[in-house]
Amino acid sequence: MNEPVGGASGAAAAGPDTPGGMLRAERERRGYSLQHAAEDLHLDTWVIEALEANRFEALGAPVYARGHLRKYAALLGLSPATLLERYEAMGGTPADPTPIPVAMSTPVRVVERRRVSKLPLWIAAAIAIVAGLAWLVFELLRTQGSDNGTTSEVIAPVVAPEPASTVSEPVVQAAAAPTPTLPRDAGEGREEAEGATTAQVRLRLEFSEASWSEIYDASGKRLMFDMGAAGRVRTVAGVPPLRVNLGVASAVSAQVNDRPIVIPRRAGRDGAKFVVEADGSVKPDTSVKTAERVE
Repeated sequence: MNEPVGGASGAAAAGPDTPGGMLRAERERRGYSLQHAAEDLHLDTWVIEALEANRFEALGAPVYARGHLRKYAALLGLSPATLLERYEAMGGTPADPTPIPVAMSTPVRVVERRRVSKLPLWIAAAIAIVAGLAWLVFELLRTQGSDNGTTSEVIAPVVAPEPASTVSEPVVQAAAAPTPTLPRDAGEGREEAEGATTAQVRLRLEFSEASWSEIYDASGKRLMFDMGAAGRVRTVAGVPPLRVNLGVASAVSAQVNDRPIVIPRRAGRDGAKFVVEADGSVKPDTSVKTAERVE
C-alpha cells in the first residue's frame, strides 16, 4: 500500500498534528458535515475527504493542495500559514517546477529559421512593388506618346508640292463686286407684327371686400378663378385681350400696366364684365359668359 505524500502512515495521516487532522478536528468541533464544508468551498466531497486524510497526491500538483488547504483553513478559522507549514513539514512533497523562460526554451536554430523564413516574403513584396511602379511608368509614357503622335498629325499634315508652272499667266485684278442686298422676307415682317401683338398685359386687382373674380387671356387660358378677400392684391399677366368678370365691382380697384382704370359696371348691377385690350384700354364685354369659356 502506498504511503501518503507526507511520508507518514495512514494512522499518522489522521493525527492531530497533521494538516488533515487539524482540519477534521476543527470541522467536527464546529459541527460541520463533509457536505456542508464542500458546499461552502464549492468543491466535491471527495476533495474534502482527501484533504482531511492527507491524501494530497489525489489533488494533483502541490499548488492545488496548497490552495485547497488555504481556503479550507480560512473557512474553519484556522491559520493558513500554520497549516501550510505542517504540510511542508510532512516532507516528500515534490517542489513546483521552476518555470523556464521562453527565450531559453526555444532552440536557437528554430529562432534563426523563423527569422530567415521571413526574408523571402520581404523580397517578394519588394519585387511586386517595383514591378507595379514600372508598369505604371510604362503606361504613363505610352499614353503620353500616343497623345503626342495624334497632335502632331493634326498640326502638321503632309502637303503635296505644287508643280512649277512654265508659262507665266497675267495677273488680272478684278474689282470687288458689291454684295447684293437681298430683299427682306415678308415672313419676318409678319413675325415682328405677331410679336408686337403677343406682348402681355399686366392686370392688378386690389380687393376692399370679398368678390368673385374670373380672368382669361386671348387663348382662353384661365389666369384667375378665385374669391378675392378683403385686403388682398392679385396681379396676373396674359396675352390680350383679357376678359374679366367681377362679382362685386365696387369692391375692386384695378390697374392695367400700373395705370389705374375705371371698371365699367353692368346696368343695374354691381358686377362687371369687361375686356382689356393690348393698348390698356377697357371696354364692356358683350361676348358669351366668361364662366362658360373653356380653359
